[in-house]
Amino acid sequence: MGVRVELRARNFKGMEVTSAQVQQAFTKVVESIARKWQDRYLPKHFTNEAYGRYGFAPRAPVYVARKIKRYGVDRPLVWQGGLEIAAKSARPTADYHGTDRIYVTIKIRLPHPLKPQNVAELQKYLPEEIKELTNEAKGEAIRALKALGLKTYGGTNSKDYR
Repeated sequence: MGVRVELRARNFKGMEVTSAQVQQAFTKVVESIARKWQDRYLPKHFTNEAYGRYGFAPRAPVYVARKIKRYGVDRPLVWQGGLEIAAKSARPTADYHGTDRIYVTIKIRLPHPLKPQNVAELQKYLPEEIKELTNEAKGEAIRALKALGLKTYGGTNSKDYR
């Protein structure tokens, strides 16, 4: 199971850098953004606030009672804590697709099978989270390109960064 972040690099023809340099720089950017999501937002999926924040489905009272009696917790996506530990400690890895897309996956070793709705809950995000991370990705991308020696950079359209 994984969570994926994508960054598109467009309109770099005619610039003073090679596509390999841009790919390497952007790979670092998307891995950094994936780690920020993992550090900043992923832990919120394992709190009781996730029910309201991400719209998690309420758990059956019998299930919650059994979980509390057995393990002393009633947080979503937490039974014994293995998934939470695995998700927080997984390392993002980048993979370039074609000439303009990088995918970063956070591969999580599941300590037990998950229902599809629980996988979907783990992957939920809010528009404001994506907006914040997109703005950070843009800034990091601009800094990375400047570090490659580009004298100017004209900006980007947010649609290029998904």
